[in-house]
Amino acid sequence: LGAQPTDQDPVPGLAVLRSPGGLAFCLTSEDHFAERPHPRLWPAGQRSLLDQVCIDMPADAVASETAFWAGLTGWQLRDSPESEFAALVRPAGMPLRLLLQRLGEPSGLCRAHPDLACDDIPAEVHRHQALGGTVLRATGGFTTLLDPAGLPYCVTRRNPDTGTR
Repeated sequence: LGAQPTDQDPVPGLAVLRSPGGLAFCLTSEDHFAERPHPRLWPAGQRSLLDQVCIDMPADAVASETAFWAGLTGWQLRDSPESEFAALVRPAGMPLRLLLQRLGEPSGLCRAHPDLACDDIPAEVHRHQALGGTVLRATGGFTTLLDPAGLPYCVTRRNPDTGTR
């Protein structure tokens, strides 16, 4: 499918590879983590859950990266030419979803960031700010933050119980 091995020292039961767009990822034989956990209830009353991994793709990597991840997982691709996003439809019980995001960048390496589903974006964002997160951008459906190290991630309005909008 186009993955390449990395220079990483071998680890039993784990293979570290790079996607065609340069994103490092691991393959493991472990399967006991394939259960979606319950959302966490926070003191302000909102609930949240790490829900998906968003793979950020520059324009020159979109076709090869999309085909790679669809082929690797075997999951159905739900593409939207009108949107910057495409999704791979996760099977029932799979704990994380894969979202593919077309960036406005013409070229570069692919990267990834986590997304949290929550039932109250303002309360969840406030909690993250209290922990050192910084709001980068807010839209109706999600807020992009930077963690204290400057890495982006998103808080979304996806349902923390089901992972749906």
